[in-house]
Amino acid sequence: MNELQNACIIQARMDSTRLPGKSLIEVYEGFSLLEIIFSRIKKAKNIDIIILATSYKKNCDPLADLAGRMDVSVVRGSETDVLDRFAKAIDIYHPESIVRVCADNPLVSPEEIDRLVEFYRKEDLDYATNSARQCGLPDGLGSEIVKASVLKKISDSTEVQKYREHVTLYIIEHKEKFRVGQLHALPNLFFPEARLDIDTQKDLENMKLFLSQLPREKAPFWSSQDIVNLSKQLLPTMKDCVS
Repeated sequence: MNELQNACIIQARMDSTRLPGKSLIEVYEGFSLLEIIFSRIKKAKNIDIIILATSYKKNCDPLADLAGRMDVSVVRGSETDVLDRFAKAIDIYHPESIVRVCADNPLVSPEEIDRLVEFYRKEDLDYATNSARQCGLPDGLGSEIVKASVLKKISDSTEVQKYREHVTLYIIEHKEKFRVGQLHALPNLFFPEARLDIDTQKDLENMKLFLSQLPREKAPFWSSQDIVNLSKQLLPTMKDCVS
């Protein structure tokens, strides 16, 4: 067994088409979006290393600088070939599995990352997720895990652009080739109606408002239960945050 079992990779760049530079935008009392994501992932017990996979472009230097200050490893590569960035991280660090966290999700749940890793191991899967809508968590709390050797094989065997850009899409579209599983939310966290990610300026404004109403003394390590409770409380006034 590899000494390094689970690497968490966050892909981020500064040239987001809908909200450029969003990774470094302040979302809560001095915390940028990416800073909150790194901080929360560090609370996961089943992650051995956190890696930022970003672009070689100079405007992504501030992302790499932030990662360095937070003791997060950095792999840089193609602006558009995201799968190649993941493959480079695998070649450098040799993890057994990759946990993929979306850089749009400041409320990604470390507790649910741990549950996902344990589920993936127990079921001996190639790929597992708790972020699909049918899994039941609010959009933005979940993540994915994939066997590193499977992801590397896909990277080595396909040049189809959509699979190079969307790292796990090949697996999702070819489930019959892999051992795939979905981890469903615990009953107390089941609330798929809520959408808690940041794609647009409006999402950013909604998220700032939402975070401001979470318990300040727990920031930024709010529990999944805190987040779901507030989502349910605010649902009637959260129409722009609900998919």
